[in-house]
Amino acid sequence: MIKNKKGAISETDKILFWLIFVLPASILIFVLIGIAMPRLIEAQTTITPSLEQSIYMSTVIGSPLCFAYEEPITNRVYNGHIDPEKITTQNLQDCLQLEQKTELGFFVALYEEGRFIKEVETKNVLQRVGPRSIEINRPIIIRNEDQTINGLLRFTFY
Repeated sequence: MIKNKKGAISETDKILFWLIFVLPASILIFVLIGIAMPRLIEAQTTITPSLEQSIYMSTVIGSPLCFAYEEPITNRVYNGHIDPEKITTQNLQDCLQLEQKTELGFFVALYEEGRFIKEVETKNVLQRVGPRSIEINRPIIIRNEDQTINGLLRFTFY
């Protein structure tokens, strides 16, 4: 900025500074925000089916609201340990909040040392077997009071 003979900045200098530097910089920032923000808001992270299935399996096996065994005294939850009493259709629906996702279908079967024990499926099942159905087996531990037994949880996603 140019100073006058007295060393003070004139009003004209202030106006020129605002018009040349501050106003264009402000407009540029608002334009960039106006262009970038909608694109950031519209950008969505894609979740692959295998990632989605892994998330559901981890929830079913690791959440005390689902099938995970919870010790009655300490309330400690054992990830990968299943309480067979918790394996119900209603528990599966509630745990995965499937009322909001009616297109998803799940079938869960429990096996104890190779023999079939129990099965549940979601209420929103359109068809059990189809071209999109994927079956995944997950080794687990079945907890009955003080007894632990090796087992298998078979998930079918469709």
